[in-house]
Order: sequence, then structure tokens, then C-alpha cells
Amino acid sequence: MTKPGILRRSWAALAIVAIGLAIAGALLTPGSAGAHAVLERSLPVQNQKLEAPPELVEAWFSEPLERSLTSLRVLDTQGEPVHVGETLFSDDESGYAAVAVPPDLAPGIYTMTYENVSTVDGHVWSGFFSFILLNADGSVPAGEALIPGGLAGQTGLLPGNLDSALRWIGLLAAAALAGGVLFALIVARPAAEFLSQERADEVSERAIASMAGIAAAAALLTVLTTLGQLLLFADRVGRLDDLAGILFETRSGELLAARMGLGLALALLFLPGALSDEFRRSRHAALALWPALIGGLGLLITFSLGSHSASGGGQFWSITSDFVHFAATAAWIGALVQLPLLFHWAGQKLEGTQRALYLANALDRFSWLSVISVALVIGTGVFNGFVQLPTFESFYETSFGRVLIVKMALILPLLAVAGFNAIYLKPRLVETIDVLHDEDVKRRPSGRARARQEARLRGLERLLPRTAIAELLVAVAVLASVAVVAQSTTADGELRLDASRPSGEFVADGDSRDLGVLLEIRPFGIGINTFTATVTALEGEEVGEMLGLRLTASLDDPNVSPSAGRSGTNLELEPTETDGVWSAEAALLTRPGTWNIQARVQRRGFDDADAFFIIPEVGGYLARPEEPDGLFSLPFTYVDWNIVAGGGMLVFGIGVFLIWHHRPLSWRRSTSASVGFSSAVALLTGIVFLFGVHAHEEVIGNASPIPATAESLAIGQQIFVTNCTTCHGTTGEGDGPTVPTLVVPPPRLGDHVPFHSSGTIFLWISNGIPLDVEVKNMPAFGEVLTEDERWHVVNFLKETFRAGDFEPIIPEDLAQSE
Repeated sequence: MTKPGILRRSWAALAIVAIGLAIAGALLTPGSAGAHAVLERSLPVQNQKLEAPPELVEAWFSEPLERSLTSLRVLDTQGEPVHVGETLFSDDESGYAAVAVPPDLAPGIYTMTYENVSTVDGHVWSGFFSFILLNADGSVPAGEALIPGGLAGQTGLLPGNLDSALRWIGLLAAAALAGGVLFALIVARPAAEFLSQERADEVSERAIASMAGIAAAAALLTVLTTLGQLLLFADRVGRLDDLAGILFETRSGELLAARMGLGLALALLFLPGALSDEFRRSRHAALALWPALIGGLGLLITFSLGSHSASGGGQFWSITSDFVHFAATAAWIGALVQLPLLFHWAGQKLEGTQRALYLANALDRFSWLSVISVALVIGTGVFNGFVQLPTFESFYETSFGRVLIVKMALILPLLAVAGFNAIYLKPRLVETIDVLHDEDVKRRPSGRARARQEARLRGLERLLPRTAIAELLVAVAVLASVAVVAQSTTADGELRLDASRPSGEFVADGDSRDLGVLLEIRPFGIGINTFTATVTALEGEEVGEMLGLRLTASLDDPNVSPSAGRSGTNLELEPTETDGVWSAEAALLTRPGTWNIQARVQRRGFDDADAFFIIPEVGGYLARPEEPDGLFSLPFTYVDWNIVAGGGMLVFGIGVFLIWHHRPLSWRRSTSASVGFSSAVALLTGIVFLFGVHAHEEVIGNASPIPATAESLAIGQQIFVTNCTTCHGTTGEGDGPTVPTLVVPPPRLGDHVPFHSSGTIFLWISNGIPLDVEVKNMPAFGEVLTEDERWHVVNFLKETFRAGDFEPIIPEDLAQSE
């Protein structure tokens, strides 16, 4: 017979060997650190040529910044700093940083370097970009842009092996700790309640001893891995000499400090239970389990607060889901660690009927724990996937998504092993025990039948711990993938990084009286673009001698009042070798969003002709208007609360069904029917939410949802005359009869209507100008006019002022009706 303690020592030895191999492999295999606060855009943009020094060199990053660990520098070609003062930040934009340069900065090629730390997960990111300050004659200064070295942060999308190993071991330790305490509380100790007091005390003592030994080691391991993460982090940001500053002055450091403090406290709490037989026999041991469980869950919370779920809007739901995911995983893994030990305790302390019935009772409780844990892991995992994957394509197009695919691939064999244990082994083991120890002695088998059942029981008792260990090993591998996911650059960050690089092209036609203008932008996006305009004469007209072609670009921001007129960035195009084709390279599109471009053609003997273009979604992914905002907002945008509620009810219904399916024979018929009915109601409710209830949210696009028919234009004209001409005048010149009484006179409509999308104009009409203040320069008509009436006005304005001037247009269908 195996001596007491040998199994426990073997497990400890295996754990030490596995951890040692993991750390050694991590140290011997090179890797780069994961990073998350990636650079989205900058001003100036990469390689932009400037005629005068900018007041600030600005950068926008994808996540909030740790200000004390973030710095920007502007260097000349020799690597000497030329910036003035410290790095600047904004209270309104948590991902913004800037640095000033002197107003008399000499012409040259300059490089801005940045090193930042995300407040969300504490990861380091660094990089650089260059810009050019032209000579007085417009020429490019001599020299080459500096390529700096020695930046603290790495720029790999996947984490280094040491980062992943430390987090993996820390997660595994925290899971074993919290899950082990939970197993002792709801499985190992309560399962012995039917035994004699002496036997129940022995089992309880052994359960606490085993749990406390593992938990104490796990708590100390949590402290060591957290200390390793702290040293690694401090080394990356160059602050090894200021560990206290990192621990107590940064959010990431505070989480690490809390984790180490909890780990030390839990180690001290568990050591008496692991070392003292007298303590385990006292009532203090049982009382210590509840604070130990709270402390273990606290450890898991520190991981959730420092995970990807803490970024973006809706943090309450995403962090809560992430924590529940960790807690359910911990319950599952902790139970799997303890289950083989439980079989060992039973074999050492109990014999015959007591051992068999104790195992059956414990397995019933374990089944409930595992079913609930698996249901929560799957449900919160799906929710977290929606949070962490902002688009369906990011599931397979980003490094983060591909790591998730690996995690899912590992989960499949885990579920297979868990299903084999739960559906095949455990029921047969419990059934065999029930047959051998039936309360009715007459129904118990005898002779050869009993011998077969006893042999079957011995085989199942040997097999189930082994398959539980197999299940545990696969779960540990899944937890390793979780550690890699947590350290990897988010899918959102990777998409933002990709969107910051211009690619593809934009081509659009525009008309201006007698001319047609074809505008091409290559590459398309934020940064340096080549703008090419091809001017042709409309049928029956002529182009004439072109003297110049100017582009004026402005961001179509509905929160900005149009009182600035056509103010924007101007670009003078140059003629090419092809007649009517003008081109130039510049950084006009410097922010994500919808832009308006006015192309003004100057010709000898003709009035200037204007063509207007709406350039939607500059910056691609960065221009998404539907970012979640607010602590309690839904943390993703491509499904609504109905889908979330429906999915939650389906998971709940499936979980209740599994509980009903694995119900003990002792349940009353009414209890069984009630649980089964609640499962059916939950499943039906989930289906109704998913497929029968639709969200009705107002979504304002760039285009009008109502076609600009004759009827629409006539309605819009009547509404305009009734409500708008008192200020804007009958021809939109801003000369209405009430203008002398206005503090801010209305702008000329011809200067703005062609320059903004229909959606922006609709928002202005609905909510007034500006949108985000109570005192309006233009009143809101959202409560005066219906939604359709406002769109009719938009159609009328877009048709009437599409050329920049008041030009009453009679559409073909209106002319035919007359």
C-alpha cells in the first residue's frame, strides 16, 4: 500500500519540475514583449513636409497612458533633443500625448520617439516617426532621418515567452488556490457529513491539510511570479532603481502590489493548516476557509482588472465577465487538482461502505460544481470574445484572434475529456456504488454478480483519478493560452495599428456647372497621400485654360459649429504632363472620420468652379463612430442587449438542464419537474430574445434615408420657408429679418451645405448647433419637426446648394408632373 504523504510529495515534485521547465524554456527562448497602447496617428504625420515649425508634435494612442512612464522626445539627425519642456497630456483624451518644439526650430529632418505604458495592462510600447521642416526656399534639408535605438518597449504583437510563463504560472497558482478552497468548502468536507463524527473529522482534517499545503505553495508562487513581473516591467521602463515608485504611483504597479500583498497574507493564513495537526483539528481551520476563499477571489480580480477587459467602454460588464470566467476556471481547475487527492484520502482513511458512499456523495457534489463551472466558462468566454474581437474578421485576421483559435482548439479536447468523465465514468461509478450498497439489503448483488460489480468499482476508482489528471493537464494548457492572450496586443489595437497606415485608393466624381472633376486619393487613409484631380468638360461645354486647382479639406464633425466657414487645409495642385490632370502630395487627411473636400478650378475668362466631395471613413477602422462609452455601456457594438440577454438565458437554460440531467435519485418528483420546467422556460426566453425581439436604435448615416423626389423637395422647401428663412434668408445668404437681433449671425448656407454630409446636417437641424452645449447658436428643431420632415429639409438643402450657391433645381419628376 502506498504510504501516506507519498502521493502528496509526488505531486509537489512534479509541480516544481513543471514550473522549473516552464521558466527555463521561457528564459532560453527569445521573444518580444506584448504591447497595447499602439500609435494610431500623429501630427505631423509620418514624413510630412512642413513650411514652419509646429507648435506641438502630437500623438494619439489606442489606450490610456501611464503618464509617469510615458515620454515623447524630438531629436535631430544627430540624436540631440530639440523639444521644449516635459511631455504634455490631456484630461479629455486619455490616449493623447504631445511635446512642444521651439518656434524658431531650424529647417531639418526630425524624429519623434515615444515610449509609453498602458494603464490598462501595464505593457510597454515604443516607436518613432519623422517629419521634415523645409528650407525657406521650399527645398528639403540635407541629411537622413535618425533611426533611434535602445527604446524601452518592444513592438511585437505577441508576448515574450517569459511574460507568458510568469502570467501563466501566476494564473495557475491563483486558480489552484481559490478553486482548492472552494472544493474543500462545498465538496470534500460536506461530503463527509453522513459519516461518524470521528471519521468526518479525520476526512475534514485531511482535506484541509491537502488544500492548505497546495494553497500555501500557490500563494508563495503567486508572490514570486508577481515579483518577477514587477522586475521585468521595471527593467523595460528603466526604473529598476525605483520599484516603490512603480508599485505605488502607477495603476499597473498598484495591481501588482495588491497581488503580492494578498499572496503573502494567504500564505501566512494557510501555513498553520499545512503544518499544524492541532490547528486542523480546531474550529479555527474551518473558519479560516471563508476568508481564504475571499482572498483567492481577490487574487483573480487583480488579474481581471489588469486584463484587456479593462479597456474601452462598458468596463463594468467586461471586467465582471472576465472575473467570473477566471473564477469558474479556478473552481474547475482547483477541483481537478483536489479530486485525485480525494480518492487517495478515501483509500487511506475509509474502508468498505463508508469509502464507497463518501466517494459517491463527493462525486455528486463535484459534478454540480463542474457543470456550473463549465457553463459559466463557456458563457463568459463567448461574451469575452465579443468584447475582445471588434469585428468578425478580426477572429482570423489578427494575431490576437489566431491565439483565441488556439485556445478554442485546446478547449475542444478538454471538453471531450470532461464529458467522458461526467457522462460516462462518474455515473457508472456512482451507479456501481449504489448497486453494491443499496439500502435494501435484498436488492444487493451476491456471488459472481457482486464480484463483477466490485471489480468494476475498483477499475473505475483507478480510472477516474487518471482521467481527472488528464483533464487537469489539458486545462493547464488552456490556461497557458489564456496567459498568451492576456499578454498579446488586442485585436482592437492591431486593427488600429493597421488602420493608421494608408492603403488602397479612393475615387469619386464631382460636377461643377460645366465641368466634371474626378478626384483620386492614393494611398487612402491618414497620412501622406497623393491627390490627383482630372478635369473634363461636360457635354456641350469646354474646359478652357486652367490657371489653378485648389483643394480645401475639412473634417465633417457634427459637434463643430459651421461658423468657421470653409476653413480647412488648402492644397494647391500642380499640372501634370497630361492635359486636365493636376496632382500633388500632401497630408490633408490627418484625423479619422468623414472629410469634405472642395475642389476649386480657376480658369481664364470663367468664374471659379467648385466641386464638392464627401470622403467617408478616412482611417477605416479608426473612423468607427459607434465606440462603446461609459462604465455600464455594452462593451461591444455589433450585437445589442437583446442578443446578450438571449445568449445568457440560453447558457443558463443549458446549465439548468445539465443539472436536471445529473440530478440525484433522491430528488422528489416535484423538485425534478420544477428544475426541468425552469430550464425549458430559460431556453425559450433565450430564443425569444435572440430571434423575436429587435432593438430599435436611431442610427444616423451619411446619406438621407428618404429619396430626394419631387414630393420630398417640395415638402422640404415649404418647411424651409416657414422655419428657416427668418434667419438664413430666402436664398440662404444669412440675411433674414431677425439677423440684427442675433448674437451670432447665421452662416451662408452655400458655404456649408455642400461641405457636410446629409447625416451631419440632419443632426444640426435636430439638435441645434453646437450639439454638445445647452446654449445654441442655432436652435434645435427635433421637437418641432418630425424625423421625416427634417430629412425632407436636408434633401431640399442638398439639392438647392449643391454647387455652393442658391440654385433652385426642378427635378425631372417635378418637371414632368408640371
